[in-house]
Amino acid sequence: ETPLTALDTWITPSQLFYVRNHFSDIPSGEASTWRLNVDGEVENPIDFGLEELRLMDSRVTAVTLECAGNSRSFLTPHTEGIPFRHGAIGTAEWTGVPLRDILSRARLKHNVSEILFVGAESGEEKEDGKTLKLRYERALPLEKALDPSTIITYEMNGAPLDPNHGYPLRLIVPGWYAMAS
Repeated sequence: ETPLTALDTWITPSQLFYVRNHFSDIPSGEASTWRLNVDGEVENPIDFGLEELRLMDSRVTAVTLECAGNSRSFLTPHTEGIPFRHGAIGTAEWTGVPLRDILSRARLKHNVSEILFVGAESGEEKEDGKTLKLRYERALPLEKALDPSTIITYEMNGAPLDPNHGYPLRLIVPGWYAMAS
């Protein structure tokens, strides 16, 4: 969790920013071989390397992220999940490319109503005696995906993202709970 004393400044230092992962392992990989793929209902399936994204027009924006489970430890009755107190929140300056600029290069088809994001996080869950292999996935309505404030980021507080915060890229969706980011 972010220590509450770290919340008395506008920007939360990256090393104090809370960490939330939906599976047990933090994804890893080499930025030099990593690719962002845009496919599906597009006229021009494309992929980008990290350096290609860094060459695109970028923006820096301060966004507060809050886990939907913030203050969960105070709920009665207790619920499943990480027992966050009040520190599953933080504000960072995120540097990245507006998602709409990336999607415009792929040329979305007219029938698209949502954009599905498949994250690097993966894991297994048991259900009805079966082991399911899962990835963390999240969809956004097209209107929010095309909002100029929705960005694909590669820096947090002026430094490259670290593995705890989405390295090498992270979606940032201002105004939505952090699970969308």
